[in-house]
Amino acid sequence: MPVGLLAIAVFLGIGCAPAHAVPDGRELPAAMAAAIARDLGLTPAQFLDRADRAQQLSHFVSSARDRYPAAFADAWLDDSGRPVVAVRAGAQETGLRNAAGAAGFIITTDARPAKYGQPRAVSDSFDMAARSPAAVGDRPIMGGDRYIIRNTARIEFCSMGFNATDAQGNTVNITAGHCDINGPAEGAAVESTLSMYVHSSTDQPLGGATDQPLAETLLDMLTRRPTEKVAVFTKSVNTGHDYAIARALPPAIHRFDNNLVRGPRFTTVAIDGVADPIVGAPVCKSGATTGFTCGTISAIDQTIDVEGVQNHDQFTTTIFGIPGDSGGPVFSGTKAIGVLTGASIATSPFEPSFTYGLPVRTILDENPGLRIRTR
Repeated sequence: MPVGLLAIAVFLGIGCAPAHAVPDGRELPAAMAAAIARDLGLTPAQFLDRADRAQQLSHFVSSARDRYPAAFADAWLDDSGRPVVAVRAGAQETGLRNAAGAAGFIITTDARPAKYGQPRAVSDSFDMAARSPAAVGDRPIMGGDRYIIRNTARIEFCSMGFNATDAQGNTVNITAGHCDINGPAEGAAVESTLSMYVHSSTDQPLGGATDQPLAETLLDMLTRRPTEKVAVFTKSVNTGHDYAIARALPPAIHRFDNNLVRGPRFTTVAIDGVADPIVGAPVCKSGATTGFTCGTISAIDQTIDVEGVQNHDQFTTTIFGIPGDSGGPVFSGTKAIGVLTGASIATSPFEPSFTYGLPVRTILDENPGLRIRTR
């Protein structure tokens, strides 16, 4: 059902930080562990375990809806991370109960409780440590990195999403469609070129704060760091769905050849698959403004009204995000969930705020042959 919002913030973008260490998927970097503890109150092991249980439940739901349509009502993870299946009385009830019980899920006839929560803010302190001079851009380009899009009147910022390959084998990145401020019919491809501030792989990280990407953004702007063209939008969708596909330009192609999401202080997370959103699942995002922040999925299959434009199939989360994080990757465990497309703005302390995104699976289904990089 449609969600009415008093105010919608469509993200535009800011900041990123260098990274080198590559986890092997068995452990998460310290910066992400800190975000998980701060925002979810979980350990990395608990986060990964809940993410895995959410996907087990998601697979069950896909089958149960087809096999027991009269009895299946809903499914979610409760506040303790336990999978719950809601059943309707009557035809097919016994079959669904037996299947859910065999899978080890909790069975209920109650409706799912509402899960709208207030996202938490990040630290407001920055440690502006010294950095080495900029060199020709040579570092890998990852999910969460800031990019710049210009036209004759504006300059805006967004976050890279998931690296991928398209049906023709081109190296691409999947991000938010509204980030292409030129739009699919507004002019030449050069106007839809994605640029990035020039960084060297030897750049030193800023010190201290978990929200260091914002600090680095401010530093880039104040020092007028030079920019370089890295990709061009080849498809932008901002009606019905909100996503874009950007093809890497020849000089930068090799820099997109990774399955990584970047966080603050030289940290990365390796994405090893695609998962579906399910209510209650723990999720994190990397955004160019705020780095790693985490929360839970509060609703799926939503229609969001953004200034009169209806965006369908959205999921909402309690992840904290602000302008500049749009297009950034949302993931559960080490699986890709979606790209961040916006947030609500609370007009009072009593009004809930949330971020929302479009599932990766929806984007892949609309673009046969498009594949997320998983290595």
